[in-house]
Amino acid sequence: MNDLSKRILELAAKYKDYTAQNLSKLVQIKSLSMQEKDVQHELKRQMEEAGFDEVRFDGLGNVIGRIGNGKKSLLLMLTWILLIWENLLIGILTHFREK
Repeated sequence: MNDLSKRILELAAKYKDYTAQNLSKLVQIKSLSMQEKDVQHELKRQMEEAGFDEVRFDGLGNVIGRIGNGKKSLLLMLTWILLIWENLLIGILTHFREK
């Protein structure tokens, strides 16, 4: 395992509870199709709290965040399919918190 992979695993372990709490907040917000405003604003708030350099909404209502300004870009897209996945997500979060 290289140094970057080790560092990522260390940070994932360090922020495990913080991440679980934030995901739990997001999945508890009702966000049916075309009614996602509250969850969008909560995600934006969480990204700002986490120290993103830029957080904004695009023209379609997606929350766009930027960390740094290097030559390479990484796109992370989080989509909601809660009608299908809600029980699975809650199960994962419950399992995640129990460890």
